[in-house]
Parts: sequence; structure tokens; C-alpha cells
Amino acid sequence: MEKYGLEYYPVEIGKYWEYSVDSLLYGPVGHTGVDSTTSYLREEIVDTFRNDKNELVYRLDVFARSSDTLGWDLINSSFIRKDNSSLIKTENGLHFIKLTFPVTRYSNWNGNVLIHWKSAIVIKGEEIAAFDNWNYIYESLSDKLDIGPKHWDDVLTVNEADYTAFDNKRYSVAQYVKNVGPVYREQWFLDTQIYDERLTWRRKLKKV
Repeated sequence: MEKYGLEYYPVEIGKYWEYSVDSLLYGPVGHTGVDSTTSYLREEIVDTFRNDKNELVYRLDVFARSSDTLGWDLINSSFIRKDNSSLIKTENGLHFIKLTFPVTRYSNWNGNVLIHWKSAIVIKGEEIAAFDNWNYIYESLSDKLDIGPKHWDDVLTVNEADYTAFDNKRYSVAQYVKNVGPVYREQWFLDTQIYDERLTWRRKLKKV
């Protein structure tokens, strides 16, 4: 059902995705330095089952490794439910409405409506309420994207969050390719106790 956009996230047993993950971790106030790491992530659809609403659910095993020369370690499982109206992905017990159908430019939705706005993630030992003030929107259906030797046209770009206040910033964007699935994600979760509104976020981070 191409007109709906279902092909932006194909799901079937055996389907997998592998990613290189680059992270910049800033410490709390009073700590200097930035931790920069590269790791690798693999998601593979390994099974299906019916939930208590008789909906078909796909189980993804999530693997990680710190080097592309090492074997994969199983670290978690995620779950996907997909029908003609939406695709919901459950990660770490949180239910994200990643896509809605049909896919049309500038369509928007509350992709975190199933998540409590105070739900937190842990970064460097600190809990951060990461999911408030998100608004998902189909920003573009025709972006171009190069990752290493791979090039894609007609990339679907979903802007999930772009919120800035004087003491926090939340940014999240995801990109999808037809018949491939999710190929790129960028996220910023920034909090600060430096309340000088004259400073840019780059300068605030340098003061951490």
C-alpha cells in the first residue's frame, strides 16, 4: 500500500538494521570535558505474537558492540505494532508513535501521547525528563541523504522535537527510506543550570 507510506518501515521476520552510534556526553555543572564515543547497534526482527488486543506484534532483539571487529551482545528487546493508521515502537517500556499513515508532508501528531511527560532517561548517572514538548511532523518526503558510501533520494524526514528554553533543549529527528526503514537519527537532550539567556547553547556547554 505505497500510497499510505507503509513501505517506509518494512517489518518481517529476518529484517535487520545496523547503525554506527556517535555520542557526545557533557558532564554536570562543575565537571569539565566531554566524553566522545562511537559504538554499534543492531536491531533484528526475530519473532511475532498477538497481544491482549489480538494485535500482531513484532519482537526485535537489540544488540550492541563497542567495535566493529567484535561480536554482538544482546542487550534488550523492542516491539513494533503496525497497521494502516500508525506504527508504534516500544523501546525500554515506552510506546512511541513513530509514523502515522497516510504519509503526507506537514502532517503532525503527538507521537509521545502514550508516554508520561515526566518519563526520564539516564545520562551519565543523571535522570533527564526527555519527552516533554515533542511534536512530530513530516518535514520532508524528498530529502537526499549520504551515509558513508550509501546515497538515498526521496528520504522521509520526521522532525520529532525542536524545543529550546533557557534551561533545556530537546531536539530529535529521524529519517526513513522506502523499503529500507529507519536509516538516521539525531537527538539532543541538554539541561543546564546556567540561566544567562544571552548565551547560545554552544557557549553554555563550554561553561559546563
